[in-house]
Amino acid sequence: IDQSDGHAYLKGDGTGKGTGAFADIGVYHESPPVIFTHAVKSGIRPETISTECKYATGAIVNRKLYVGNIQQKTVDSPNALKKYPDRLLKSIPNRFDVLPDTEFVDVAIQDGESIIRLIGLGNRLIQFKERTMYSIAVAGGEEYLEAKFPHMGILHPEAVVSFQQGLFWVN
Repeated sequence: IDQSDGHAYLKGDGTGKGTGAFADIGVYHESPPVIFTHAVKSGIRPETISTECKYATGAIVNRKLYVGNIQQKTVDSPNALKKYPDRLLKSIPNRFDVLPDTEFVDVAIQDGESIIRLIGLGNRLIQFKERTMYSIAVAGGEEYLEAKFPHMGILHPEAVVSFQQGLFWVN
C-alpha cells in the first residue's frame, strides 16, 4: 500500500506495473476487487463434510427441504455414514438436493425418541416423534420451537395425513 495516496498496487515499481520480464503485467486497482468464495456463492460452509444424506421423512416449507431421522457423514464420522434418529436437517434455499451436515436444527435432541414424520403446515413444520409432537416455526429464515405436545406422537409414518384444512393423525 502506498502511504501517500492509500491505494493498493500489485508488485512492481509502485505504478501497478511489473518490472523487467513482468513490465506489461499488472493492473492498478483504485479499490480492490470483490472476491466471491465458493462458500459465499453456494451457501455451503467451508467446514461442511457432506452435502447428501439418507433420510426417513421430509417436508418442504418456505422453499427449503427439511428431513429427519438421517444417516450422513459428519465431523463425528467423516468416512462412514452415521445414524442420527432425532436430527432435523435443512437444505439450502431452493436447492432441495443439497443437505449440508452443518445445516441442522436442534429440537429436543437426545430424548430417546426418533423422528417418525415431518409435515409442512403453513409457516410451521410439524415434527412427530414416537411419543411427542413438536410445532416448529420456520418463517423469516429462522427456526424455533413453538410448542411441544407430549403424548401426541406416532409410531408409524402412515398414522398422520395432511389435507387442505390441517392434519389428522391417530396415535
